[in-house]
Amino acid sequence: MCYNEPKAYVGEYHHFPAKSSGEGAKYLLNRVKYQRKRLKNGLMTEEQKVLFLTLCAERSGEHTGGRKKRINISIVSMQDYGLVSIITPTWACAKFISETIKSIQAQTYQNWELLIQDDCSTDNADKVVAPLAELDSRIKYECNPKNSGAAITRNNALRRAKGRWIAFLDSDDLWLPEKLEHQLKFMVENDYAFTYHEYMEMSEDGRDLGVYVSGIRTVSEFDMYACCWPGCLTVMYDAEKIGRAHV
Repeated sequence: MCYNEPKAYVGEYHHFPAKSSGEGAKYLLNRVKYQRKRLKNGLMTEEQKVLFLTLCAERSGEHTGGRKKRINISIVSMQDYGLVSIITPTWACAKFISETIKSIQAQTYQNWELLIQDDCSTDNADKVVAPLAELDSRIKYECNPKNSGAAITRNNALRRAKGRWIAFLDSDDLWLPEKLEHQLKFMVENDYAFTYHEYMEMSEDGRDLGVYVSGIRTVSEFDMYACCWPGCLTVMYDAEKIGRAHV
């Protein structure tokens, strides 16, 4: 959301597509180099090492059976996990929002609705969203009656949410393709009501800034009051357990 200087964040559930091109390919290559440097310098946990090395092997074709297995998981997850309501506030993000939407449409988990709530943008964001929404009925656009700020804008979108699962993605941020699938599977298998994950920062033009934000592994009630650990684009919660909480 562009209330301050725009920045784009990418969720840290890694997925390296078999084919990519242009700026996306450059960005993925930079990320791989960055993660290899973290591995070499001993900055990864054992779990992160396994994930990273497995995905690198998968990209090079060494794990030919892995992709078929993950695709099968995606198909099952669409049936099992239920609807995800994605809350996307926007203000002055017309030049970013189409890429944000495309990163949602590229998800391996496809049972979602995208609730875009415009805080009275003056850069024709509605005209950017309109043709995409015409082609995809899961994209639902609404504008605030007056400029109200980020919190009220998110809450207005939350009131429209129909899904069991609530996720957040601002209109200048991006998700990797397996973000929803991985996070939902993790939450269901562990019976968690609220989760968040790591993310990386990149510049407006897609350059990796080398900033890896991980927070702490578990968060107590005191920790949550002391500091807002979760990055907004990484949060998902189960509305059946928590209710449709406003932010």
